[in-house]
Amino acid sequence: MKILGIDTSTKYLSVAVTKNGKLLGEYSQDCAQAHSLHLVPVIKKLLNKIKLQLKDMDALCISIGPGSFTGLRIGASTVKGLAVAAKKPIVPVPTLDVIAKNAMHHSGKVCVILDARKQQVYACLYDIRQGKSKRASKYMLLKIDDLLKKLKGEILLLGDAIAVYRQEIEKDKKIKPLFADEALWYPDPYWVCVMGQEMLKKGKKVSAQDLVPMYIYAKTCTITKPVTRNQ
Repeated sequence: MKILGIDTSTKYLSVAVTKNGKLLGEYSQDCAQAHSLHLVPVIKKLLNKIKLQLKDMDALCISIGPGSFTGLRIGASTVKGLAVAAKKPIVPVPTLDVIAKNAMHHSGKVCVILDARKQQVYACLYDIRQGKSKRASKYMLLKIDDLLKKLKGEILLLGDAIAVYRQEIEKDKKIKPLFADEALWYPDPYWVCVMGQEMLKKGKKVSAQDLVPMYIYAKTCTITKPVTRNQ
């Protein structure tokens, strides 16, 4: 089974292709806010390098969020177009679950935290034992202080919010934080492929029409209807 995995949920643009769980090729680069310019060319370049075409893929898997609203929107719209053109199923994979896979070497409690701006983070707790990860909380959007209230004891933290809130975390006396290396803070497209393949086997796929990024809104966020102006 050949899988194309894509992630645009953070500042990195990452793409990988696997065959039955074996990595055939990957690409990852800090693209800041230029995902829309590079995503399709990168996919074409990677497929050419490994001498495969989009039609050879069994599914297109995408890291679906939470994360950068702009990045998620670009990734989703691109995957929708490719899936329709190639008549392939889409498998959406939660971004925080993908990042947690970077900690499979660890045994114990893990917390993935991504910076959501305005003193808030996207977060999820996991328990990793014997190379298996189990989600131990909901996907959350909350203030860093509120997240710290949920943590205690030794816990491995990974995600780009570490760079923003490390001092606050270290000041919390009830936590014994372990900080993952920066190389493990971001989604690995290999895991997008591997997790996506497992989900595909379980029938967890969507059509292009039904693909929706995982946006998590603050409880205080108010979304209003657009104003219609008379011409």
